[in-house]
Amino acid sequence: MRILAHSSRCANRSPVRHTISSAIPPAVLHLSDRQAACLKWSAAGKTSWETSRILGVSESTVNFHLRNACNRLGVRGRRAAVVAALRLGLLEFKA
Repeated sequence: MRILAHSSRCANRSPVRHTISSAIPPAVLHLSDRQAACLKWSAAGKTSWETSRILGVSESTVNFHLRNACNRLGVRGRRAAVVAALRLGLLEFKA
């Protein structure tokens, strides 16, 4: 019964689209060095714990910088932040 009630509530919601924040022009938008480093390692597939060991900070500090990067880019989630940063040229893709 709970599952049906939950699914009917979710079906009534309109889809949420996350886009790069249009309030800040890309030329003005920038990331801090730590935010960029955390996003770089996240793009490489590293977890917060692995990134914390690489950068020599705590795991919660990595999560803090990733949250701030998400807020600055106007997205939700580290994957979306990586994509947004790549699209805006804030991160470089190296094959």
